[in-house]
Amino acid sequence: MKKILIISCISLVAFIYTSVSCLSLKRSPGGSDSSAGISSTEPLSGNWDMTRVSIEPEFPSAVPGFVIDQVFPKKATWKISSTLGHLKLDYGRSTWFNPMGLNVNANSPTVIESSDKRSCVFSGGGSINIDKLPGVLAFVSSVVGNIQNISINYTDKVNISLVSQDKISATITYSASGTYNSQKGTENINYQGTITYSGTRK
Repeated sequence: MKKILIISCISLVAFIYTSVSCLSLKRSPGGSDSSAGISSTEPLSGNWDMTRVSIEPEFPSAVPGFVIDQVFPKKATWKISSTLGHLKLDYGRSTWFNPMGLNVNANSPTVIESSDKRSCVFSGGGSINIDKLPGVLAFVSSVVGNIQNISINYTDKVNISLVSQDKISATITYSASGTYNSQKGTENINYQGTITYSGTRK
């Protein structure tokens, strides 16, 4: 049981870290005006009510649901805008998830938009090095027994596609690897997964 709890905690941490690069883009808080209409030249631009659809693989039951929901909100509002032909994202905060006090060193991402402007892929990566879990995540650490010295490298992609004039889908894929210290000594992290959101134009 303790091994399962440790894996659950580290899986949660890895997911948080691996999601950050695609959301640590240099986003313009100015974005598109919320009252702007649908753009024929940038059909992805606009304000979107986002709903979390799935997390795969699912986190084990040992990871508290309230922690997952705080980190990955079930509902959010995203704004997509275009500046000089380049799409930008504004999630109402610096990242689409709640970083929960985590410090992330993100690499400069790349942005590839399709020729028809109906989809865009943001690719990034980075690293995280912390002594211990902050905030509410420390609750998980206290359950499994003092997880410390977490070091993670990650890559990730977020793919946003126009489903119809008033609907989009967003899929984030990620891969993370690293190490952490537990009561058993140094242990390895190796985790991959996907999280999906669906959006409706406001």
